[in-house]
Amino acid sequence: MSEDGDERGGPHQYVAEKGLEISSPSKPITVLYVDDDPEFIRFFKTFLESKSSLHVITATSGPEVLDMVSRGACDIIVSDYQMPGMNGIQLLQNIRVSSTLPFILFTGKGREEVVMEAINNGATFYLQKSGDPQTLFAELVHKIKAAVGNWRAELALREREEELSRKNSELSAAYEELLATEEERCVYLKELESNQKKIRESEQRYRELADLLPLIVYECDLKGFMTYVNRQGFLTFGYPEGTLPPGFNVFDLIVPEDRPRALENLTNIPLSGTAAPHEYRAYRKDGSIIPVFVYSSPILKEGNIVGFRGIVLDISEQKRSEKEIRESERRLANVIDFLPDATFVIDREGTVIAWNRAMEQFTGYPASDFLGKGDYAYAIPFYGTPRPILIDLALKNDEEAEKNYSSIFRNGEIVVGEACMFTPDGDSRYLWAASSPLRDSQGEIVGAIESIRDITAWKLTEEELVRSREELEHRVDERTAELTRVNSVLRLEIEDRTFAENALRESQDRYKRLVDLSPDAIFVHDGKDVLFINPAGTRLLGIGQTLNEAGMDMSEFIHQDLLEKFRSLIQEPENQANFPLNVEEEFFRLDRSKVTVEVSSAPIFFQGSPAALIVARDITGRKKVEEQLKRYATEMADKNKELDYLANQMIEINQDLDKRVKERTEQVLKLMKQKDDFINQLGHDLKTPLTPLCALLPALIEEEENPKTKEALAVLLRSVYSIQDQTEKILTIARLSKEDIEVKPEPVLIQPILLESLQKHRIYIQKKELEISVDIPTDLSLLFSSSDAGTVFDNLIGNAVKYSAVGGSVWIRSYQNGDRTCVQVGDDGIGLSTDEKNHVFDEFYMADSSRHDRSSSGLGLAIVRRLVMLYKGSVWVESEGKGKGASFFVCLPAPISVMQ
Repeated sequence: MSEDGDERGGPHQYVAEKGLEISSPSKPITVLYVDDDPEFIRFFKTFLESKSSLHVITATSGPEVLDMVSRGACDIIVSDYQMPGMNGIQLLQNIRVSSTLPFILFTGKGREEVVMEAINNGATFYLQKSGDPQTLFAELVHKIKAAVGNWRAELALREREEELSRKNSELSAAYEELLATEEERCVYLKELESNQKKIRESEQRYRELADLLPLIVYECDLKGFMTYVNRQGFLTFGYPEGTLPPGFNVFDLIVPEDRPRALENLTNIPLSGTAAPHEYRAYRKDGSIIPVFVYSSPILKEGNIVGFRGIVLDISEQKRSEKEIRESERRLANVIDFLPDATFVIDREGTVIAWNRAMEQFTGYPASDFLGKGDYAYAIPFYGTPRPILIDLALKNDEEAEKNYSSIFRNGEIVVGEACMFTPDGDSRYLWAASSPLRDSQGEIVGAIESIRDITAWKLTEEELVRSREELEHRVDERTAELTRVNSVLRLEIEDRTFAENALRESQDRYKRLVDLSPDAIFVHDGKDVLFINPAGTRLLGIGQTLNEAGMDMSEFIHQDLLEKFRSLIQEPENQANFPLNVEEEFFRLDRSKVTVEVSSAPIFFQGSPAALIVARDITGRKKVEEQLKRYATEMADKNKELDYLANQMIEINQDLDKRVKERTEQVLKLMKQKDDFINQLGHDLKTPLTPLCALLPALIEEEENPKTKEALAVLLRSVYSIQDQTEKILTIARLSKEDIEVKPEPVLIQPILLESLQKHRIYIQKKELEISVDIPTDLSLLFSSSDAGTVFDNLIGNAVKYSAVGGSVWIRSYQNGDRTCVQVGDDGIGLSTDEKNHVFDEFYMADSSRHDRSSSGLGLAIVRRLVMLYKGSVWVESEGKGKGASFFVCLPAPISVMQ
């Protein structure tokens, strides 16, 4: 590496010259600790002063710190992150406006973005509150001493540089004015050489410290030529340490496309402060390219920029993770896009994030028309207007939306429905759809998916089959009734022929009319010629009108085999039994077209000669109906097979889901039992060592004469009481979570319990100078138990005292509401927002999220609600908003005497 062009050297050179240790400043150190938790402040001060030579002063707010900094009251600031009004980062920003004091962020927050924000705003160190306290505070003491040592060294170095500058000016003036002798010039040169040696040593120490950093540190001149790179820079870019060629330019590492932007960003760096980080692509020695973040600041000499220095971060792993996430999302999008059913996906806010190809074909709308749109826009292709549809029912129940579907049912989280919609042309379409919520890896609902299928053809086929079946049954009934009537008439005719000739002629006339009016074709023939044909026969054969039967050859209308059968019937009438009734045959019409008929025949005597009577019924229409029914039956069988397949699939899915639910239920029950066992064992293990501590610590405090030790024991006792209280609350909430818990309500006087609870909180009430108002009748009683009533009102009164401002008010009142007695515990403290009111009774919920009160577990109000509900009561909170106080109401059944 080439030498740094800045002749002043680094801060650690001066420290080395003075023989100082960076981690152990010789001057006493005053530490200003900032936290909004008084308990932790006392613990921090006591522990740090007892374990080190540090002097600790404290503050609880940002404005107080800024005032103390302006007065020079401290050497270093150690601050918590999360504080009301001004958090740790905002406090750091305000301090950096006018001071370079070392600043350590000491907090329970461990997120990477908090760390980066702290470092970017000038934090000296970042330390997370976790792990063993002894190790944690030992590391904190080390960092405090190192930070103050570095800061003092930098101050001393600046003073030394100013002193050297003055001396150089004095030497120059003396040289110009006096033109000293040769001996004097030699002395001057030796002093100058000594100063330059010290500067080089300081620079060497600075570079050795930079080589220990896990980040890349660089320096360059105004033209970008590299003057220094630490060891991590050589490792990251693949160069052997110390092998960069002379004249190597920082822009040689940046890919050509990014160089103009890098040059512009570097030339625009302000004289003070650090430029915003910029991302570039950089070459390694082997030619590979890596993404980097670059932080740069100017190197100043006598108020002029002589170069630049900065930090480079290799963000390859971050980029790789982002790419893998994008690949995963792309694969999921491809799966959805190639689903055969029309499918779309919305996020939690109802914005369309996927619209597959089948959906584009089904609706006629491209995906670009809907992607990124919300407000139920995805319903427009189906109903012409935005409104909730089936996919919205997967996210929340909506009775009005369910009315839009002809049928709907749920299978776990899956919602299935059918609906009929009308196209702009007025045609109806039947749709089947299924929707389900989508969850992330933590089980939280992040959106929903819906698949749609057009079942119009299946519905129309089903309706047509029903209509065809009804029509066929109607026609069969008509023909059956008609044949019944004809048979009845024929029997009457035959019986009447035995009477008289007149009756016979009448019968013949009636028979002729019957034959003429019969819808069936009736023929009489002698084996060759047609002897008689009725009007229905002429219509069947298409000969227009009744002709002279003589000479009409029957072979023109029927095939030869059937004609031979009729001749055999005439010649051998005793074989009539061999001729079946209602035989299907084909006749030829006059135009030679074929017609399907149902034929019955019998031997008769006609005009004194043997002949054959033939009755033929045109069944062409019935055959068409039968063929249609066969087609419908085949289609129905295919549909039934498809439905059977789908039903089997649903059964398998349901069986698999039942198995999973059963397994998951067993796991949950097992975990719940393990949780109860763990809580009970933990409560026993905690209460056993706490009991002697609670008994012995007060006596030790009374006997202790050393004020610091006494304060430390007091802090310890308060922490033990806090652990004991939180243990009792955890055991209480675990006890109340059991389903078989039983209580025995009895009349309990409330006023003594309230006064006892106020006495428990007396110290905090006096400390905050609160005004207490109790308006409770001495004989007021509730159906409760003394212990549970004490728990409920201890929590409510403690909550009111805790969140009341200094000089505030707390009031307790009662009133009768039918058969219930209500007690109100109110305060004029911090108040509650609407969202906080909805969650204030949830387990582990704390309304003031800016406070991390270690004495509060967030279980008190959850215990209140469970106990009150256990005694068939009700509890709620009322508040007009933040800063306007809050009132908690407990209503329980009153004893019979009170109601009377």
